[in-house]
Amino acid sequence: MDSKIKNIGSPQLRFPSFHGDWVEKKLGDFFELRNGYAFKSDSYVERGKYKIITISNVQNGKLDISNCKCIDQLPSNIAKHQLLNIGDIIVSMTGNVGRVCIVDKPNCLLNQRVGLLEQIDNSISRSYLYSLINSAQFESAMIKSGQGAAQANISKDSIESFPILLPPTIGEEEKIASCLTEIDKMITSQSQEAEALANHKKGLLQQIFPRSGESIPRLRFPGFNGAWEEKPLSHFLYEHKTKSDGKCEVHSVSVAKGVINQVEYLGRSFAAADTSKYNLVKPNDIIYTKSPTGSFPYGIIKQNKNPYNVIVSPLYAVYTPVSKYLGYILDSYFENPVNTNNYLSSLVQKGAKNTIQISNDTFVSKSMRLPSDPEEQKKIAECLMAIDDNITASIAKLDALKAHKKGLMQQLFPQDNQ
Repeated sequence: MDSKIKNIGSPQLRFPSFHGDWVEKKLGDFFELRNGYAFKSDSYVERGKYKIITISNVQNGKLDISNCKCIDQLPSNIAKHQLLNIGDIIVSMTGNVGRVCIVDKPNCLLNQRVGLLEQIDNSISRSYLYSLINSAQFESAMIKSGQGAAQANISKDSIESFPILLPPTIGEEEKIASCLTEIDKMITSQSQEAEALANHKKGLLQQIFPRSGESIPRLRFPGFNGAWEEKPLSHFLYEHKTKSDGKCEVHSVSVAKGVINQVEYLGRSFAAADTSKYNLVKPNDIIYTKSPTGSFPYGIIKQNKNPYNVIVSPLYAVYTPVSKYLGYILDSYFENPVNTNNYLSSLVQKGAKNTIQISNDTFVSKSMRLPSDPEEQKKIAECLMAIDDNITASIAKLDALKAHKKGLMQQLFPQDNQ
């Protein structure tokens, strides 16, 4: 037996009529990783024949070309493999390492730090190989390999040394690949549903808030008339300044998760030993974090949707809205980083090391157009709540499908190598 081959037994779950032990080889036994081309930015055009595929375009299971750079002419020294073919398997080697997808568009060019897996041995099914690397196990292994640098990077050796578990026949490979492909299709469909619901909410928010220079929203519930008045946010929020009562759990504030238990969210507590000066947050209160986070360079604004009191860092500002419905509307409005940045940019001063300098009073000093009628607030909030419930349910289905795939893979492949 080849010294590269390791006998690893059989999986827990197997399709009928397949028998015999599996073996382990390396991805590099079947595919060679080929790097992309270093395109010059001065060659880019707004609309060109060729789309340059960068690491940001490689999503798990999906090639996203919505924001591709383009060129009109191929460089004279571009390699043959850097002009991608439909069906090619590519992998991100920098940043969000380990993401893979199949090229499904013509005239795509391979940029540097995106790798092409070029098949050098046809004794393995391509669809089976793709099902192995389009997985949490592969991405996790690549992330681990890329740790230790300011920006994660993975090498050609790291990718080519990834273990490939092989059943005795290509027929069994194709059965497994077909099964996992069907699950991937369900995951993609569910992901698209969740994304469509989120986009629906974004579009709705653009219509139920008056546009700049206007005082009446484009979309309104029947029975409500008149302009929305422009008033300082302090008209709708007040700071109760209550400190910790010593009984509440420390919470963090997240873009995606909202107000969430710090240990649950971060894995451990980062709170000070003495939390007596932490701010108490009541149900429906609004929190302004005053810390840059991703696409929110001036901080994030979230409502405490937990039905109980929590405490947060004393660096955060906490306000009670005039109604829980108005608080929900503000939470939804400030989900959009454009809305948040537009509101905060003129109020915030950036200090040393990108620190945010803004007083709690300054935060609520700027004017906004909001519905002052409590019944209109309720109608709008209940509409947004219903959409959020659907989004939450859709994401839960997506998470369940991903968990099902992960559990299935643990049974379809030999256990001691998972």
